[in-house]
Amino acid sequence: MSTILFNAASRSIFRRLATVPRKLPVPPSGIRFPRAGRPITTTPTPAHNHTSLIPGPASIDGLALIPYYSRYGLSPVIRAFRSYGSAQRKRPYITQLLTSVAIYALGDLNAQLLFGGDEKYDPLRTGRMVMIGSVFSIPSYLWFTKLGQSFNFRSKIIAISTRVLVNQIFFTPLFLCAFFTLQNTFQAGRFVSPKETVERLKKTIPAAYGNSCKLWPAVTAVNFWIVPSEYRALFGGVVAVGWNGYLSYLNQAAQTTVIPATQPVEIPAAPKTQAVVQKPLGSFKPVMALA
Repeated sequence: MSTILFNAASRSIFRRLATVPRKLPVPPSGIRFPRAGRPITTTPTPAHNHTSLIPGPASIDGLALIPYYSRYGLSPVIRAFRSYGSAQRKRPYITQLLTSVAIYALGDLNAQLLFGGDEKYDPLRTGRMVMIGSVFSIPSYLWFTKLGQSFNFRSKIIAISTRVLVNQIFFTPLFLCAFFTLQNTFQAGRFVSPKETVERLKKTIPAAYGNSCKLWPAVTAVNFWIVPSEYRALFGGVVAVGWNGYLSYLNQAAQTTVIPATQPVEIPAAPKTQAVVQKPLGSFKPVMALA
């Protein structure tokens, strides 16, 4: 009896399972299997439009617009700028060193060509500028990088104004003092006395700092306002070509007016005068007057 009931129950269960429709799995891409009796339709893939690879604004009538820099032949310049930015991001120290060397060399060439007069080109003077530029390249880069990350106030105007003020008060005087001190040392080729260095700074610092206040606050503000971080050294370097030429000219002019303290100064001898010998009174003979 129990066997008959078990067989009847199992048959009813299998009938129910047989009548339940089985669901087909859905692929992850969202494509469903076609139903029976319905034809499979495929959408043809459109041909690849190679003109869409050209950067620029939206196309007109299926033709992409040519970028403005390509129309004016500026594509090599744009590629050079992009290559410089990539090098600045990957190898900042080497890129900054090479940039500073080129800037200081061009600055001295500018000074000698414009203000040299009839004097011949002095390659040693350019070499001194290149050495000074290599010394200041990495410290200047670290200073401006740290300055750009500091003073992040809510107001962009206040933040940039603070950076410009801090740079002009602290960095500029130290840079000018170090620049003219190294120039004086390299030109002399020996140990320079403190008195001579002070005399050189008195001749150069007031004029250099006064003119820097007329130029560099505006350049620094524009640099921090709109120039990307990887191009700030290049933007400042373009302006620094003329500025370094002015510093080189100012240093050369001060060299002709300052007398080193260790240089001997010749004192002209006094003119020789003929000595007058006075005879004693006893040596005089009376002269008889004729009546």
